[in-house]
Amino acid sequence: MILDGLDFARFCALHILPKRIVRIHHFGIPPSTAKREKLLQIKGSFELDQPPQKKDWKEVSVSHLQRVPDECPNCKKMTMARVLDFHHRGPPPSYLSC
Repeated sequence: MILDGLDFARFCALHILPKRIVRIHHFGIPPSTAKREKLLQIKGSFELDQPPQKKDWKEVSVSHLQRVPDECPNCKKMTMARVLDFHHRGPPPSYLSC
């Protein structure tokens, strides 16, 4: 392939990144071919015997938000109850009819 000087400069300029854009390979992120081996190596270094236990959403709410989801915010009694579940996208048709 033979290019004149202007086309060659244009193709070279395509490889110059804009300001504040940095190549990720300079930060130690491996290329996609080495990711699997590196990931297995990292997982092996943790020496995990058991998989982490899954928590219920109420347990997560208590531990992270320090709030019991079934507790009423006003009277502080365990009176909060689920009234309605939305199974589809959007409100139920009964709410849309006036």
